[in-house]
Amino acid sequence: MKFETMTEDHLEDAQALTTSFNWPHTVEDWSFAFELGTGRVLYNEGRLLGTCLTWNLGPDLSTLGLLAVAREAQGQGLGRAFLQQAIEEQAGKTILLHATHQAIDLYGSQSFEAIGEVRQHQGVVLPATSPATPMCTPHVHACEAPITSAQADKLLALDHEATGLDRSTLLSALLPRSKIWVTGRQEHPKGYALIRPFGRGHVVGPVIASGEDDAQALINAMLGANTGRFVRIDITEEFNLSGWLVGLGLSEVDRVLAMSNGPVPEGSGRLKRFALIGHAFG
Repeated sequence: MKFETMTEDHLEDAQALTTSFNWPHTVEDWSFAFELGTGRVLYNEGRLLGTCLTWNLGPDLSTLGLLAVAREAQGQGLGRAFLQQAIEEQAGKTILLHATHQAIDLYGSQSFEAIGEVRQHQGVVLPATSPATPMCTPHVHACEAPITSAQADKLLALDHEATGLDRSTLLSALLPRSKIWVTGRQEHPKGYALIRPFGRGHVVGPVIASGEDDAQALINAMLGANTGRFVRIDITEEFNLSGWLVGLGLSEVDRVLAMSNGPVPEGSGRLKRFALIGHAFG
């Protein structure tokens, strides 16, 4: 057995592997992740035993995700081997990831430390039931597609201000695939959020806003346009949105730890990240 560089020929096997863990990724989701990142796979006698991908966030940072080891191959150190190889390949970079509770010890053994918690909410969106949860507000607007390069640059600048991260490559690929909502005007946005097809339905994220009211307004607008559909959102722990999301039909189904093995940039503080792009991308 030896690690191989992931290619398009591996995507159907990779999707079948993650489906065996009830992960929601479609082949199209895997293809998008593969196109933007670098992956490794491990086969034995024609059977896929594991996968791992990384994505660059500028010269000093990367994210790691979709690390999966087939059930029959677990307990043999393959997860650790995938992780160690990724660390070697990203030498000198801080790696960010999101760890399930089963994997915390693995990442901790390689000097990763918890930096926060993420709550996964999902479900079929309920209709708005009261004025307390309006599904749209006057200062939130859906952007007309396609957006211009100047408009895209403004969204990238908002994202960098909120996170301190260089996610321009990832977001530039996401924007054409997503419905974009902004606070303020399309030409001069003050915050933004995306919703795109993923897994069983759609995923909301990221959500970048100056405060909880604007974040809720953005999420409300997107959910209002998707009433009766299955939607997922991964929210950061520091904001009190879980109970509100449950009331809209999105139950909390899991919690994971955000972890890193080095220093992580911080945003300016004026804008905040209320929801991830997704579990793998951060």
